[in-house]
Amino acid sequence: MKRRIICVLLLVFSLFNIFNLKTVFADEQIYLGGMPAGFSIETKGACIVGLSDVVTENGIKSPSKEAGIQVGDTILSVDDYEVNNAFELAECLKNSSDKLIKIKRKGEIILITVKPEKAVT
Repeated sequence: MKRRIICVLLLVFSLFNIFNLKTVFADEQIYLGGMPAGFSIETKGACIVGLSDVVTENGIKSPSKEAGIQVGDTILSVDDYEVNNAFELAECLKNSSDKLIKIKRKGEIILITVKPEKAVT
């Protein structure tokens, strides 16, 4: 079970933006044109920046690709739980039951069912 969680977390971290830009720039001051300015960038959802395969007992699988998730998609929710970053997404993916994923793609909302796969080590 721990290995599955670690593999899922690694997959999520490799797929999604793993940090909140707000926390990265929280202690820094940004100056534009010589005038002090501060910015906070927050997005709704977890953005897909890449997809990778998972090594399972039945061979190499890619649940995201097989379900139709694409680079550039934004995951808005998993099983009606709103997702705002990769950490929340990882929490939603802890068990291996089918997941109903709400995705925003090019302004359109799409519902996709994904069957997570258990990784072997």
